[in-house]
Amino acid sequence: MLVAIAGLGYLIDAIVSVVVTDPAVEVSSFTFVGEVVLLGWLLWLAVFRHERA
Repeated sequence: MLVAIAGLGYLIDAIVSVVVTDPAVEVSSFTFVGEVVLLGWLLWLAVFRHERA
């Protein structure tokens, strides 16, 4: 879900950058946080599942 939201943010940024020459706000700067959280969560799972096996 987080990756889908981040992808939507990048898509919106791409469309806005074509329509507007100097956008005031970039959505991807906010959705990037979700990608970092997802990366941390996946690393956390990989470490603890590896210890159980």
